[in-house]
Amino acid sequence: MKSYLSTLRLLPAVMAAALLLAGCRSSRHAVNEGGDATALIEANDAVSRVNHNRADARCLRAKLNLQANSGHSRVSAGGTIKMKRDELIQISIMFMGFVEAGRIELTPDYLYVQNRVSHEYVRTKWKDIKELRNAGIDFYTFQALFWEELFVPGRHSTPTTADYEVIDLGATQKLTPTAAAIGRSTVTVNFIVGAVGGLIRQTHLEPASSSKLTFDWSYTSWAALGRQDFPERMAVTVETDKKSYELTMGLSGIESAEKMDDLVPTEPSKRYKEVSLSNIISRLLSSGR
Repeated sequence: MKSYLSTLRLLPAVMAAALLLAGCRSSRHAVNEGGDATALIEANDAVSRVNHNRADARCLRAKLNLQANSGHSRVSAGGTIKMKRDELIQISIMFMGFVEAGRIELTPDYLYVQNRVSHEYVRTKWKDIKELRNAGIDFYTFQALFWEELFVPGRHSTPTTADYEVIDLGATQKLTPTAAAIGRSTVTVNFIVGAVGGLIRQTHLEPASSSKLTFDWSYTSWAALGRQDFPERMAVTVETDKKSYELTMGLSGIESAEKMDDLVPTEPSKRYKEVSLSNIISRLLSSGR
């Protein structure tokens, strides 16, 4: 029970730290580019290869194995992930394999975190989080990360060749949205992709303000999903000047569908107490110390 509770705290803690990126700065690069690997190349082939790997599926479900580490706490738990493109991402954390203990949902309008043990929840609109709004970080950012897709902060459409500059690193390529594509967003995004297959290996977000925090979302293995490959193992690393969070997500039994009528946003019962985002983030980020 204690292990499961620790995982329940760590998962939203990692996501909460990621949400705070807009008010922080990174000084660490996602990949060591090495030497003078600098030649700017045409983006046509690189961006097209990555976009070609976008999953055709409208909806997806999979079993989820979570391995979480926050320095002093190293725990694991099972669960499920269900996604309906442009509508909902739902992560359920299970205890003993059959009791749902917590839930995280992301919709285009809001972030929802529910702790079914303490009967608490938070529901906050993206537009009400000033730092995220300014950085262009919202539901569509996380949707692209979970689906392993390119994105431009603040934009909801599929990026095009004109949106990126590409640097050849040999076996990989680094894709960076242009200044014109980024606009007034306060966060820079770099993608490291395979030069041959066009699979994204790592997404790195680098904020523009003063605090120290880094955020990397990596992909290490893939499974066939229709005509494309879909990531079955993802690793999220969030580092601050005081604390480090690591979360590995292993997906199995990945299934796609044209629609999932049973997948709808959660409405908490009257037994649940609503708490503020700042309150839950404060407690989540202090867990495991």
